[in-house]
Amino acid sequence: MQLRKWFQSPRRRNSAIFILLAVVGVVVYRVYAAPTITIGTPAGSSRINSDSVTYGLTDATGVVDESSKSKITWTRTGGTADLDSPHTYPLLAGDMSPSGSHTVADTTPAAPLVDGTIYTLTVSVSDGSNTSTATSTNVTFDTTPPELDSCDAGDGTDFVDVVFKEDVQTADAEDETKYALESPTGKTKSLAGATATYTSGTKTTRITGITLTAGNTFKVTVTGVKDTAGNAMGA
Repeated sequence: MQLRKWFQSPRRRNSAIFILLAVVGVVVYRVYAAPTITIGTPAGSSRINSDSVTYGLTDATGVVDESSKSKITWTRTGGTADLDSPHTYPLLAGDMSPSGSHTVADTTPAAPLVDGTIYTLTVSVSDGSNTSTATSTNVTFDTTPPELDSCDAGDGTDFVDVVFKEDVQTADAEDETKYALESPTGKTKSLAGATATYTSGTKTTRITGITLTAGNTFKVTVTGVKDTAGNAMGA
């Protein structure tokens, strides 16, 4: 009865509640939404000549730079052998925060990617409790400039077909200033007014709007045409 009377006093009841909270304690947990990743470059099934990676992050609050959780990984899936695969780059806090677009220019500082190897690129980001990943598959690392497969005028005297060994960039392949025709006497034939049309499926550029002399052999020189990975042809 005396204890009930003691609690009936508002001041004593508040004191008791305060004491109870002080003994029990209050723990507040802050829960973050899982980060979301989108890879900008390289895209899946693309060809590249550098290991630079661009990606976007949303809900990057609370991300952690733990190498086992937040990282960029290149894993060989085909092509040329790569004894150093998988290549792992640990993401630092500055690589993940704030939310938005981020670029890591050198993601394989320990050992470079191998020319001719096909990789799966994985970007993983963790906020400590949630880990999100994004991938680009069938990415080919290519540092070899394109080469010519053949040049042929067929039975005509008004066109030349230039065939490449690999797919090249259309804008370059259709730039007639990147081609030179030399006659048997060593004279360069002007391509002013000529038109170059590239067909990706056959890797062929047809140069029209020219006049050739039947029976003569012409030398074709191609410079500056880039493949889809960005490697440019020399002379």
